[in-house]
Amino acid sequence: MSELSHRFDFRTLGALDLRDSAGARLSIILAHPKRTALLAYLAVATPRGFHRRDTLVGLFWPELDQERARASLRKAVHHLRQAMGSDIIVGIGDEEIALAHDRVDCDTVAFEALLTHDVPAALEQYGGPFLRGFFVPEAAEFERWMEIERARLRDVAFEGAWRLAEEEAHARNPFAAAHWARRAAALVPDDEGALRRLVSLLHTLGDRAGAVSAYEEFARRLKQDFDVEPSTETRALIRDVRRNCAGPAPATISSPTTTAPSQAAPPDAATPNVGTSVAAARVGTSVRDSRPTVRNAAFGVLALMLLLAAGRQMQRPTPPLAAAAVSRTSVAVFPFSFRGSASYGYLGDGLASLLATSLDGAGELNGIDPASFLAAVPPGNRTGLDPGDASALASRVGAGVYVVGEIVEVGGRLRVSAALHSVNPATAAAPSVVRASAEDTATQLFALVDRIAAQLVTVQTREPGARLTRIAAVTTRSLPALKGYLEGERFFRSGHYKEAVAAFQQAVDADSTFALAHYRLASAYGWSSDTMARPAANAAVRHSQHLSPPDRLLVEAFLPYINGSPNDAERRYREILSTRPFEGEAWHPLGEVLFHYNPVRGRSIVEAKPIFERALGMGPKDSPLTHLLEITAIERKYVEFDSLLNGIEPGAHFDLVGRLISAFTVGSAADRTRVLGEVRATSDLDLANTARHTLFLLEDRASADRIVRLLIEPPRPREVQALGHILSAHLEMSAGRVKTADAALAAAEQLDPDRALEHRGLLHAMLVLAGQTASNDAAYRAIERWNPAASGTPSVVFMGDEHFHAHFSSYLLGLLAASVGRYDDAQGFALDIERLPATRDMRAMASALAHGVKARIAWGHGRPDRALDNLRQIETERTPASVISVIPFSGLPQERFLRGEVLNALGRFDEAHSWFSAFHEHSAWGRVHIAPAHFRSGEIDERLGRLDEAALHYASFAELWKDADPELRPLVAEARARVDRLRAETRRR
Repeated sequence: MSELSHRFDFRTLGALDLRDSAGARLSIILAHPKRTALLAYLAVATPRGFHRRDTLVGLFWPELDQERARASLRKAVHHLRQAMGSDIIVGIGDEEIALAHDRVDCDTVAFEALLTHDVPAALEQYGGPFLRGFFVPEAAEFERWMEIERARLRDVAFEGAWRLAEEEAHARNPFAAAHWARRAAALVPDDEGALRRLVSLLHTLGDRAGAVSAYEEFARRLKQDFDVEPSTETRALIRDVRRNCAGPAPATISSPTTTAPSQAAPPDAATPNVGTSVAAARVGTSVRDSRPTVRNAAFGVLALMLLLAAGRQMQRPTPPLAAAAVSRTSVAVFPFSFRGSASYGYLGDGLASLLATSLDGAGELNGIDPASFLAAVPPGNRTGLDPGDASALASRVGAGVYVVGEIVEVGGRLRVSAALHSVNPATAAAPSVVRASAEDTATQLFALVDRIAAQLVTVQTREPGARLTRIAAVTTRSLPALKGYLEGERFFRSGHYKEAVAAFQQAVDADSTFALAHYRLASAYGWSSDTMARPAANAAVRHSQHLSPPDRLLVEAFLPYINGSPNDAERRYREILSTRPFEGEAWHPLGEVLFHYNPVRGRSIVEAKPIFERALGMGPKDSPLTHLLEITAIERKYVEFDSLLNGIEPGAHFDLVGRLISAFTVGSAADRTRVLGEVRATSDLDLANTARHTLFLLEDRASADRIVRLLIEPPRPREVQALGHILSAHLEMSAGRVKTADAALAAAEQLDPDRALEHRGLLHAMLVLAGQTASNDAAYRAIERWNPAASGTPSVVFMGDEHFHAHFSSYLLGLLAASVGRYDDAQGFALDIERLPATRDMRAMASALAHGVKARIAWGHGRPDRALDNLRQIETERTPASVISVIPFSGLPQERFLRGEVLNALGRFDEAHSWFSAFHEHSAWGRVHIAPAHFRSGEIDERLGRLDEAALHYASFAELWKDADPELRPLVAEARARVDRLRAETRRR
């Protein structure tokens, strides 16, 4: 088709227009608002790319059921393709479509691209407000998006023009400075603050006539449109200009405020405190009631309260205001200027009080009660404060940020503009100016204030990775939900995950459809080892249709991670990063996938290190830093570990564990005594998790043992003491001390016989002990006498393993039978595992255990190929990461070591080496295999001629087993002899 070569020019800034490459106007599209709106959304909506059909039908056909809405979307797409070419809209399957951007030249897209390097050219593209005068009936969500885009694009154009004016003024180019200043003021023609800046600049540049002309044009328009005069402050400024005085013109040009002063004088009255009145109005009155009489009565009550509160503040004397220490999180909201009917004049003070209440507790912000500082403001300057005066007053009351704004009322509709300023932009955690605007009827004042508050708080931070926080404001309409989310973000980023869970739970309680709150709740639950992580992740996906396609992909990628499907999760995150490498929220969970799942996939945990280093500057800080610390400890780089530890916030998730590791590696005896006292005072669950951490983060067995023995101290519960003895057994076995390990397990058996038996079987089933028939038989007989059906005691520190005892029993009997050559018995136990009833969550693990026994049988028969077939069928991808570190069987350490043996026997040496090297993992239960894995890795390196590496592996094995039982010491002697031989050979070379 010939139309495939056509390009189209799409004008969305100012006058709407769409033309083909020949200049012909495509009226066939422009005559249909929804087709035009769909094209505009696909062209402009960010991030640009594919959009889900569910999102589009919600924007344009919310009144229709799903089937009819999708049919309407298909019809609109058909007409666009018919008019513009069949390839103008492309799709991925049946769920996502995108505009072919290479076929459409859109002025909005060009404007935003030019802003990064050529602001004058960008401003040439800005022909007026986005989709000016455009309206789509029955598409409220699209109208909301359009309003936000219109304000955003206007604001960036405004900031760009003022920046050029400032630069030209500093470069002493008065004509250019005046040009860009006028251009900036023209973008916000109703902004009296911008007008004052323009007048001041022109006067400073010596263009007094131009300054007066700009004022007179503004005053004429104000009188004509609103029948009001400019503010007292603006009139005073123009009087100074006309007298040719220097006036208040600034030495440097800064961006204008959106503030405009009030013309309505509040009445005289006296009432209780304004904060109390506003709170009472919010709790006791609903302005959203659809019944006119109730709504109007409620609004009247609110108006009366705000009027009386404003009157009381006006009557107060003006006491001297003592300076307070400035806090960057405290916000002062000054009365808004007002233009419109005098009957609404009370809103200048009243809306400020409402907004201060809404901002209080939103994220890190703390609202300062206006009543505490407004009495110090001279009556003539109650509203429309100059930014310099507002900044000075804000700092005097200890506010690091302040809000000024204006209200314009026409026919009962209010347009509110607000600007949040930093008192000290150089040190602020937020942009120096954040703008917000909203429009609604006066009866919807509360909703309007909440929208303003949401826009302000979600862009208050410069912190990397805060993009999701900004998106949160437009994916929930509940300010309490948004506040809960922001509070959760603060805790989540600093590593206080239990507190984050509570805050995110408040958010989803306030808005059950808040997808990002469910998403963060699942992430926080994952850190607190709570079984609620998966339901929260499922809820996030269920409600993700309100998100943009890239954000929905992030949410959807988390589900396979939390469900134990790392290959799927890794693929999804890498696909996101292939097109959006700047997406900090994807780097961090990709690192989580590699960190938690690489060892069970035969890959190095160190793969995650550069990922977390990248994530550290692009998203939440604590999680990647915690894992970087753990990887550094696994690499035994304890000095580097101690240096990184300074970045962990006191009281955060890893704080105590980190200081414990530091004390026992680079600290003093006094450091160790002090931190052990802190660990001893923690809860049973926290102590259990700390002890498990030490088994893979501390190389020194004696130090790890000191920490593990804290679990054994009375009056700890029996299950906690049992865990202490079991961890002690693993420590002893990791040193080749089988008899001492058995003694520890015997002590555990007195406290928790079920789990003690399981760990006895697990340790004695190790391949390295396969030749010790007597001890293996003893373990076999003990488990054979065990009745797992009578077990099932729930445990806090063993987390849900009580449902698996029957499966574990048959599995251990199968491994032990195979280790002594009783292969028929072992096969029977494998079949028993498969016959046992299992829930959906247990089924994958049961299958893995059965294949593990079959692989051991094949290995014993000398069939490594068949063993590998069984190992490949193990569904390790169905085991959640949080379970791997707690339930020893779920990490399949026996099967992973066997896989290395099998690959080695098949001559696939590098693959085998990878599996053996992966035992430096995020789990206490892999420690017992580290020494044997070093020995096998040494053999592979020696065979491949990597003599230095082989010597290091043999030396590590010999060091770890230097105190091994006499029966195992011949292996230690052999390893030392190999070290000497290899080093001598290296010297000869």
